[in-house]
Amino acid sequence: MSFVKSLLAGLAGLVLFAATPVLACETYKALSATELKEFRDKLAEQDADPIDRLFAYQELACSDQPVMRAYAIRAGMENARDPILRQQIAFDALMALPRVDIELSGENLGKNAKRYVGNEGNVVSNTVRYRDPVKGCLSFNSSDSCSEGSAMTLKGDTLLVSVSNLVGTLALSETGEFLGTVRYRGDPITARVRIY
Repeated sequence: MSFVKSLLAGLAGLVLFAATPVLACETYKALSATELKEFRDKLAEQDADPIDRLFAYQELACSDQPVMRAYAIRAGMENARDPILRQQIAFDALMALPRVDIELSGENLGKNAKRYVGNEGNVVSNTVRYRDPVKGCLSFNSSDSCSEGSAMTLKGDTLLVSVSNLVGTLALSETGEFLGTVRYRGDPITARVRIY
């Protein structure tokens, strides 16, 4: 009986994960070539009103064409200077990741950090098992909540990390990646999370 319950719980989690909208789109929609060009140009226009650029980004990000969705994130992050637009793009990109990699620097490490990087390597990868767009969190152990000790939470342009015995805060950079420091048993390690 417990096997059947486990199987049903696993299938329910898989269905929930598959049904979770990628980015902030309820549905993807077909856009004409003219619309795609119009939204692309507005997104790249440096002097455009930030709200117009946000709208253009959202339209491209919800296109039924995967290449245009990827383009919206990359071009939006590269061109946007408005903090609200940058944070929205970072949020959408992070929520869409099936796996999050924390890249760790191997330089200037304390004894504990050196041992951790030596054992785990310079990239700590975690498969996303649950995402909560309302709370802005990704969970790597639990399939139904953001569990303490194995999650990342995005608050504005700050990514709070509590994963694999690493705890820290990363900030959204001009290059569109999260940079900062995580700690392992008190030792700081320079870290990076790329969102595309």
